[in-house]
Amino acid sequence: MLQKKVFIGLIICFTLLGCNKNTYTAKKLSGEWRITYYKLTHPDNWVEYGSALNGSVIFKNEKKSSSGGFNLDIAYALSGTTASQLVNGAFETTTKGEYLTVSTYDSITNTPTKLSYRILTLTQTDLQLEIRDTKNYLHNFLFKKVE
Repeated sequence: MLQKKVFIGLIICFTLLGCNKNTYTAKKLSGEWRITYYKLTHPDNWVEYGSALNGSVIFKNEKKSSSGGFNLDIAYALSGTTASQLVNGAFETTTKGEYLTVSTYDSITNTPTKLSYRILTLTQTDLQLEIRDTKNYLHNFLFKKVE
């Protein structure tokens, strides 16, 4: 009888913990991540690798929430040309923690924008994101957690 109660208790615990992967992912993202790798795949599958990488992404997560603040500020060089990406907004993890939706506001066009990043890797020290832009370019980023 005791074994049955322990087994049922374990099932309930695993169910409660496993149900909210979005919150778990958001908590794991919380903090600053420094960029270490950038790859751009063109629509015709031509690939460029970023050099002179600088910058980070910062996630400010609310406790027990799948959302929070998002700040991406990175610079890199592609084919000798310097480029940068600056995105500020709010994030929310979706699809069982597999995607990261960032809501921003374009002050030039006065329109809200939603960006959907796919989370390829998320460990205690590594974060890999990819996003396909409106021109069908695939951006792949690798970040290391800042201690």
